[in-house]
Amino acid sequence: MTGGSTTTAGGLVLTGDQHGNFYAFDAETGKLLWEHNVGLAFGTAPIVYQSKGREYIVAAVGGGALTASEHLGPIGARIVAFALPNT
Repeated sequence: MTGGSTTTAGGLVLTGDQHGNFYAFDAETGKLLWEHNVGLAFGTAPIVYQSKGREYIVAAVGGGALTASEHLGPIGARIVAFALPNT
């Protein structure tokens, strides 16, 4: 993992890697619950916020954190966002 991690109040640990994979783990068991490739490397930890009773996850990906010789994938930058299911 390259970008650090964030933990939600509901017990998820969220992190990403240099290949653009975004992961959600159960904080108690460590079990992988969800994985999604966003296409660009994670360089920072995702953030979690709540609006109108629903939790959202946002992360900045890409952005040229690696030099050209270290680059492992597509070049670019974007913000990705996901909504957690209502419980």
